Amino acid sequence: MSPKVFWIGMVVGLLSMSVIIHGIAIIIAVSDPSFALEPDYEQKARDWDSIQLQQQTSKQLGWTVDLDTSPVGEFGDVLVQLSVFDKWGKPILDGEVNIDMFHNARAKNIFRAELEHISDGLYTAVLPLRRSGVWEFRLTIKRDDDLYVDTLRKTVTIPRKRGP
Repeated sequence: MSPKVFWIGMVVGLLSMSVIIHGIAIIIAVSDPSFALEPDYEQKARDWDSIQLQQQTSKQLGWTVDLDTSPVGEFGDVLVQLSVFDKWGKPILDGEVNIDMFHNARAKNIFRAELEHISDGLYTAVLPLRRSGVWEFRLTIKRDDDLYVDTLRKTVTIPRKRGP
């Protein structure tokens, strides 16, 4: 092999290795569930004023919400219970409760659910959270012309499976 071919091969080989390493790094970065961007963040930035107005309107409604979670069964399912009351302490009936939730360590994995009204102001659903830690719950509650939005953080505990 001549020195000319050797050095050309060396340069091409080093450049190819650099491209491969960068490609692998990009694939790892993009597929990491710990890294996530806010969905539709550009549109939310444009709508910042209306989002702030909606949050103020929600506070003015004076509703109180209480979120409770408890494990169900062996497979990491969690019973999510949300109680909703107006500013006079009366339960909110016939509301449409939607919730988006994600674990802080896996913000890319967003679960969406609609909670079912089961009694006076109590809405529930069994959800496959399956991961202990701090979760963020984004609530949207609609009743007639009222719209309530809120974001809650809650520590969810999933019991560990015991060995045989």
